[in-house]
Amino acid sequence: GAFVIGQNVKFSGNGLPATRDGYAAIGTEAVDTTPVQRAWVFRRRDDTQIELKAYNTGLYAWVQGTSSQFALLKGGFTAAKEFGFGNIGQTDQAFNWCFFCNGTENPFRWTGAYAQYSSDDTVNQVTVQGSTTLANLGFSATGTIIINGTEITYTGLSSQTFTGCSAVPAAPTVGDMIFQTPVELTGVVGGGTDPVKFQVSMAHDGRLHYRREARPSLWDYSKLDNPDDVATGSTDGDGGAKEIEFGGAITAFGKLNKTVLCLKKNIIKSLDFVQSGTRLDVPRYTTLTPADDKSTTIGAMTQRSTFSTPYGLVFVTPDKRLILLTGITQNDQPQYVVLSEPMQGIFDNGVHDDACGICVDNVVWYAFKSDINSTYNDVVVRGDLTQQSADSSGRATPILWDAPYVGWNVKDWTVIYNSTTGKNEVHWHSSTSSNSYKVTPESKTDNPQSGNDGSFTATIRSWAEHFGVPHKQKRITAGFIELKMTENTEITATLLYDEDGSTQQTEKTLDGDSTDHKFTKITYNPFGASAFGSVQFGSNPEADDLPRYRFDLELNPNVYFFNVSLQLSTSGAAQNFEIIRWGVELMEILERNDSKYLV
Repeated sequence: GAFVIGQNVKFSGNGLPATRDGYAAIGTEAVDTTPVQRAWVFRRRDDTQIELKAYNTGLYAWVQGTSSQFALLKGGFTAAKEFGFGNIGQTDQAFNWCFFCNGTENPFRWTGAYAQYSSDDTVNQVTVQGSTTLANLGFSATGTIIINGTEITYTGLSSQTFTGCSAVPAAPTVGDMIFQTPVELTGVVGGGTDPVKFQVSMAHDGRLHYRREARPSLWDYSKLDNPDDVATGSTDGDGGAKEIEFGGAITAFGKLNKTVLCLKKNIIKSLDFVQSGTRLDVPRYTTLTPADDKSTTIGAMTQRSTFSTPYGLVFVTPDKRLILLTGITQNDQPQYVVLSEPMQGIFDNGVHDDACGICVDNVVWYAFKSDINSTYNDVVVRGDLTQQSADSSGRATPILWDAPYVGWNVKDWTVIYNSTTGKNEVHWHSSTSSNSYKVTPESKTDNPQSGNDGSFTATIRSWAEHFGVPHKQKRITAGFIELKMTENTEITATLLYDEDGSTQQTEKTLDGDSTDHKFTKITYNPFGASAFGSVQFGSNPEADDLPRYRFDLELNPNVYFFNVSLQLSTSGAAQNFEIIRWGVELMEILERNDSKYLV
């Protein structure tokens, strides 16, 4: 009924605690102290996934399955600005677009067109690899490309060749990425055909929604099927604008089925489009969580900590609660649960003004500052929405949280589908450098290619067992621990008598090389001595289960205590274990405690 104590330990699908996953760098690690400000994925119509991240003064791109490094897409932005974005298409256009803006410079629109360098004639032509024409790759008839950080204008396309180039790439290498540079859009406040400056934004059902930076309490949305046009109107499909009351800036947008949500720190508004009279597309605004000058309600802190899940919208509130908004009743009443309740103490101790989250395969990943002394996000919590846990009062909460992950400094999250493995990859982008990393479930090491051994400290502590009589002293004579682990794993197991081992601590080393404690794996076959044969089905390699071990504990029977806990800790490289069960032999429960404990 209480959240576990520990770090860097996850709960697997069977609910047993095990060492958390590791991570590995994406591309070559840079040595810098420039944090990523925002990251997102642009998925083109042909299903190409392009990962984008902004840091310092530039926006960088990585094409899944093609890139070996993040390459500059557009430079010259004001440093250290967070971007808003929206990925959206238009019916009469051949390619969909990614709109983005940092709230300071004008917004940009990008088709995601890219190619790889093949050759140039050192004068005015650049040729790309492959047999697909540049036009079919999405490049405009005239425009600008960027390669190795240098922007080059061109005047025409000829099959796989840019003609009339203003320059040629500096020191090119065959295979270098060539991107069409994004198109700058000149904003017109109050109307026009281009978006105004924005920093908080979202695409939903054929419209672009965003906060107007000149008036950050104003909600703008574009014309239906025309994200370029934000002129307001009163006919079907027109764009619109709405002043969100009760002061303060819009902090986030969210999606809940067909409904668009606009969130401030203390209010939530919704927008959907309904039929009214002869019109089929009439905007209808609803206040989900009202507020006034004598009340406080729920709202969201930031866009990066507001994200969708299969069960509803998740966001963090100013009072440090992680909320799952699961639905809206016919009376426009919000239905929500507090996901952070089982570990609210950890959330209360943290700072969430720069937090970020994502949901991948029904798993929530959330990063924040561990306490007021932290200057960047330095702790991660992971929760499984397909399992339940109980809070301190025994109430069920629809999430099972891992012990906090330490060693991951996360500014933003993205997810990429890996067609080779057939699985989604969780990526995180650093809050202390410009680097990006992918979570590696198959590895229990933290980025070993950076020159370190990839080790991290994992600790898990069980409940405080009081044998049903917390007010009486006891004695125990023996115990056991059963677990799975790799042969290279070495664990320090500690029995803690009373809180934090205040009465006594007993340690034992659990060594995976101890063959005497290892279970011999024998396949039971009632029809003979030989086990049935097996043949691998499919192309995936067979996953060998971790070996199982059992360690007996000889304990001092003369230690009197009220409760006892088991703690397992490991700090070596590639340590991997999963707890199965543990227990102790109860020798005595004293009917009367020593007088020093009596009141």
